[in-house]
Amino acid sequence: PKDHHFIFLVDRSGSMQSNNRMPAAVSALNIFLRSLPPGSHFSVISFGSRTSVLEYGSSAIKYSEASRDFALREFEYFSADHGGTNIAKPLAMAHSQIVKRGNKRVFLLTDGFVSNKHLVFDIARQHAKHMSAFAFGIGDGCDLELVKGTAAAGRGTFSIVRDGSSELNGLVVSALQNAMQPSLNDCCLTWQLDRDDRVHLGEVFRDQSVTAYKIMSREDFNLMRVEFQCKEHPLTGRPVTNLFDKSRFVKLEGEQAAALVKAAAFDAIKKAQTPAAKIEMSLAYQVLCD
Repeated sequence: PKDHHFIFLVDRSGSMQSNNRMPAAVSALNIFLRSLPPGSHFSVISFGSRTSVLEYGSSAIKYSEASRDFALREFEYFSADHGGTNIAKPLAMAHSQIVKRGNKRVFLLTDGFVSNKHLVFDIARQHAKHMSAFAFGIGDGCDLELVKGTAAAGRGTFSIVRDGSSELNGLVVSALQNAMQPSLNDCCLTWQLDRDDRVHLGEVFRDQSVTAYKIMSREDFNLMRVEFQCKEHPLTGRPVTNLFDKSRFVKLEGEQAAALVKAAAFDAIKKAQTPAAKIEMSLAYQVLCD
């Protein structure tokens, strides 16, 4: 972790005044700063329609007790005074203008909507190999597509912090733990039947549960195998492949089984190609899906 550089992009646009969102973002920053490993570096970029960068000798601040306390004092004065919302600019700054200090890990904290979210995704994707992006949506009205898309493009995770939520501490710690360990990129799960059905999983982190659904007949289940693949292990550089047959599966019964079937049906209905197919599957499985 000593070669990690943690960069915090903090939304200080006017909308952060609502529902104590600015205090929530500051609380997240406090937890982050108190949890960073000694010897690492950190940077803080505030953004709205303008940007400002926290300086402590430089914008790439070496983590120590003194630098931590300085940043915590500065956070007390953070307010929603930076105008509108522009995420693309500070994200690009994190790559190009902040002095490189090892592996960059970007944490985006925002409640906003932007009109150029796909530009944000492109920037995150372009630099994902050396700059992972983890996104926090602050408040009930945040743009879920923006938060999820930024994290997916940047090979990170996303979290939603609801207005008045008490889950902030755990979400921050979980994101930081993921940021400090290798992960498997571009993973997929293939159901091997008469016609293979592949599910793209994206980034997979240590101890992360992966969920995928497939509706099939009992005959197909008896023949089915599931293959997990990753193109490149982060430590060995070699492909990762694991194959599972039906003997590795646990049979669920009762309410657990019913809930899983409904979840699988909901997933299948969403993927149906025509409205007629959606209606037919909804009636067959007694699941509503718009």
